[in-house]
Parts: sequence; structure tokens; C-alpha cells
Amino acid sequence: MTDKKDKEQHAQKKYMELQLLNQKMQQIQQQVEELEQQAVQLDAISQHLDEFSQVKQGTEILVPIANGVFAKTVATDTQNLLVNVGASVNVQKPIPEVKKLMAAQAVEMRSLQEDLNKQLRQLTALAEKAETELRDLVKD
Repeated sequence: MTDKKDKEQHAQKKYMELQLLNQKMQQIQQQVEELEQQAVQLDAISQHLDEFSQVKQGTEILVPIANGVFAKTVATDTQNLLVNVGASVNVQKPIPEVKKLMAAQAVEMRSLQEDLNKQLRQLTALAEKAETELRDLVKD
């Protein structure tokens, strides 16, 4: 009787472990997806910078103010941008430098993605092992 009760408790413990592993895997998968979205956005920004550098000075352009809200303005400098470096401080940088910054951030995000994918594979292996152990416990 005690052996059966111990087995049930062990099975419940394994089930809880499996649930926790699944939750952690879902969280990591969500982080991976968010990092991918951010990296794709950085790639798009780089392309937009190329396009902006081709705009002639004095050309009327639309500047986004908020989602779907734009202001008309005239481009006075299409070769340099202001980059926020923190504490409300902006520094003027040429577009190629800004593109390098964006590329470095994208590389960093993809590196973080790889680290998270490695963790995900490790957790998947642990979850498979726990699932196998749980099946063996409830089989008998």
C-alpha cells in the first residue's frame, strides 16, 4: 500500500516538474520570437536608412509622430542623424555609423536568440526524460 502511495506521489512530482518545464519552454520561445521581431525591425531600419540617404535636401517628407500620425517637413540633412545615447542626450552621427550600430544590435539579438534556443533544446531534453519517467510510473 505504501509503495503504491509513494509511486503516486512520485508521479505527481514528475507531473509538476513536467508542467514547470513546459512553462519555462513557452517563456523562452516567446523571448526568442520577440528577439526575432526586434532583429527584423533593425534590418528594416537599415534599409530605410539607405532609402533616406538617397533623399535630396529640400525634399518634403513625412515624419512619423505616432502610429499612423505624420508631420510634413523638409529634409535639411539626409546624411546625418541624431542618435539618443541616453539621459536625453542626442549625438549627430553619419548614416553609415548608425547602420553599423543597428547591425551590431541585430547581431547581439541573434546571439541571444541562439543562447535561448540552446536553453530550449536542453529543457526539451529534460521534458522528454520527465515525460518518459512519468509514463513508466503510471504504466504499472
